[in-house]
Amino acid sequence: YAPIPNRLKSAMNMIKTLDEHNNGFDFIFDTGDTMAWGGIYNHWQTLFAEEYHQNYMWAGVMGNHDYMDKSNSKNRNDFFRSVYAFPTNGYEGEEGVCYYFKYSNCLFITMNNETQTSASEVKKAQDWFEEVVRNNPAQYIIVLQHYQWFNGVTGGANNSTGYGRWKDLFDKYQVDLALSGNNHVYVRSYSLYQGKVSNDPNYGTTYIQ
Repeated sequence: YAPIPNRLKSAMNMIKTLDEHNNGFDFIFDTGDTMAWGGIYNHWQTLFAEEYHQNYMWAGVMGNHDYMDKSNSKNRNDFFRSVYAFPTNGYEGEEGVCYYFKYSNCLFITMNNETQTSASEVKKAQDWFEEVVRNNPAQYIIVLQHYQWFNGVTGGANNSTGYGRWKDLFDKYQVDLALSGNNHVYVRSYSLYQGKVSNDPNYGTTYIQ
């Protein structure tokens, strides 16, 4: 949000601290709401001019704010899709927004909450997820969406877009890590399998938002 430039400065300083303490890192995985309004193109340009955006791979997912124009009336995927060159291996209508990639022994899959607004759209997303996992075997599976898996205040399951929607598929395909944003708090679960804490390293998903 350009009128409050210290937000971007603080974010870059945080990444710089991580960089220094870890002797570098491989890439940045962004949980969305990168922009206050995705429809303001010069705000993207300001971010992309930053050193940590130019010098590192930056993968991420579209948040509801990235989906919005300033009036919150002409919201669309195109703002996000047009500024990034993410893989175009998503399902129809989600090319470059939903996508997957393999990095070392990990399969990364990103989802778009903004178009999962009906049972038919959720099914399309879940069918695509299953196809990607079946056709891309990997030691670890990591899924990223913007909306939270659990309620960050009460700890209850977010059944509309989060844990309740995805837990059965994550159990079936042994997803290791599920990441999200949106809540503006830090929440991390134990490894969960079939609704319970799992002590078996081969079963269970850890949810972080």
